[in-house]
Amino acid sequence: GVDTFHLSMDTSEAQPWGRIDGIYSQTRDITDVSVIVLQEALAELPNVGKVDVTQTNEDHVSMAYFIVTFRDVYGEYPLLAASDPSITISRNEGQFSATEIQTITMSVDKPFIYEVQSISISSDDVSFNLSFKSGPRTNSIPCSFSSIVEAREAVSSLEGELNALPDLKVRVDTVVSGTGVEIDPWKFRITFIEPVGPLPLLNSDNADIMQEVQGESTMAGSVVLSYEGEYTDDIAFDASAKDIKDKLEMLNTIEEVNVRKNDKYTGFQWVVSFTGNAGNLPLVVAHNNVFEIQSIETTGGQPTPLGGTFTLSYLSEETGPISFDSSAE
Repeated sequence: GVDTFHLSMDTSEAQPWGRIDGIYSQTRDITDVSVIVLQEALAELPNVGKVDVTQTNEDHVSMAYFIVTFRDVYGEYPLLAASDPSITISRNEGQFSATEIQTITMSVDKPFIYEVQSISISSDDVSFNLSFKSGPRTNSIPCSFSSIVEAREAVSSLEGELNALPDLKVRVDTVVSGTGVEIDPWKFRITFIEPVGPLPLLNSDNADIMQEVQGESTMAGSVVLSYEGEYTDDIAFDASAKDIKDKLEMLNTIEEVNVRKNDKYTGFQWVVSFTGNAGNLPLVVAHNNVFEIQSIETTGGQPTPLGGTFTLSYLSEETGPISFDSSAE
């Protein structure tokens, strides 16, 4: 039997059915498992929320079978994990929580041409780092490879370091060329998935960077989204999933969403799961306009204090008197 174990929930974005800004959390050690003990332990996990726990085979002497129902979760969610491999966790009859899912798609007729840059580095340099635009640098990346096999094995770590940089998504070619000497250095090819279009070269302390294919995109501009009468700010055409999530959750009419971004090669698609609103929901509406922002400022007050009222006019219309200290509403 199982003496002591703990449960964990990893809702980080890298997990299947994970969430943007998701976290890893773990219960205390559990002994003498029961419905109450499980319910209290799971209640400690901030990314689980309220659960109901029931036991379906209380009379069984060698096995306990529990059903955990997530009350605060809408939509697909990662599985709980147990520290003891003898504990099996699965979806009850493969059941996912239902939620509203909507898609937002922006595309053009001409496919993207993805920017390709090469990184050339000698084994004598021992290591190198990279940065994009004026952003942070990667960790130090070893490059003192003794063979082409070792150089190829470094592809996944190089790709991981670059994808950890903000606002950057790349693919590193698994084909590595060169012998690592100064006249024939190791050469890695980097394809930029995001952002699209012509891009500045990566920066490096030791590696040489060259452009092999200039990126091109006929898509540009921004979009405004609305939901039940409330409007977002302008959103860039290539906004990240987190950008879309943050903009939508600023609306008073939306509690919480999870967003996945898909590259459609002629544009982008954002899949929006409503994880805080239940039921058959209205559609998010996209608008191809850009909001103009104008400011109104009252000045003065020295030496005479401000007071009185003012009016505003637009085209042929004019407001009534507005107090000098009115709120934005």
